[in-house]
Amino acid sequence: MGVAQDAFHKFLLLDLAPVLKSAEFSRSSNTFRKWTNDVCLIVNLQGNKWNTADRYQFTINLGVFSPAAYRLEHELGWTFPDFVSFSDEDSKEYEQDWAQRLAAPREVDCHWRERLGWLMPEPSDKWWELQSESQIPSLSREVPPSLVRWGLPAIERLASNEALRDCFLTGRSLPKVLLSPHDRFRYAAYFLLLVGPDQRLDGVIRKLKWRTRRLPMLRDHVGRIIAYRHAHPASAARSQT
Repeated sequence: MGVAQDAFHKFLLLDLAPVLKSAEFSRSSNTFRKWTNDVCLIVNLQGNKWNTADRYQFTINLGVFSPAAYRLEHELGWTFPDFVSFSDEDSKEYEQDWAQRLAAPREVDCHWRERLGWLMPEPSDKWWELQSESQIPSLSREVPPSLVRWGLPAIERLASNEALRDCFLTGRSLPKVLLSPHDRFRYAAYFLLLVGPDQRLDGVIRKLKWRTRRLPMLRDHVGRIIAYRHAHPASAARSQT
C-alpha cells in the first residue's frame, strides 16, 4: 500500500470505525452493517477507482436493505447476480451468491441508497481526499461528526419495512440522485405487497403503468406485480388502513 492508502486505513480504523461500533454497526472491510427491525442499515466507504499511491479519495455511501423486499424482487423475476444468465438460475453458484447477498448485503443491493454528501447542509457528491497522515486530524473533525449528524439519522429513520414503504409512497426522504421515478413506484408496490395497506396498490400500479408505458421489460414486470397480488390475496396486515 502507498502512503495515501495507509493514511486512509488509519483514519478508518482509528477515527471512523469506533464511531460506528458505538452505534452498533459491525465491520467487514470498508462496509459497516447494522441489523434492526428486519432490515439492514449500511455505511460503505468507496474509494475512487483512479486512486494512486500518493492520493486517496473516498466517498461515503449509505443504504437500507430489506431482505423481504429482496426476496419478493427475486420471486417476481427482477434480481439476478451480474454473472448469472437465466439458463443457470438454479446453479449452485447462483444459490451461494443469493444466500450471501441476503446474509451480508452490499450497499449497491440496498433499496434506499444515498451518499453522505447529499445529506449535508451544502448538498453535493462529496469526496474526501488524503495524501498523508498529517491530513487525518482535519478529516476527523469533519467526517465522523457529519456522519453522526446527517448520515446515521437518515438511515435510522428508515429502519423498517413500514418506514421504507412510507418513503417511497409519499416521496419524503427519497434519495437525491440514485433512484429513478419508476423504481420509486416499483419499490412502493413491493412494500405495499409486503406490509400494506392493500388498497393503496391501485394508485401505485396506475403510476407504474404510466411510467413504464414505453419500457417493455419494466411494463412486463408491472404485469408480474399485478399477477402476484391476485395470487396472494391481502393478508390481515396488508388489509389494514
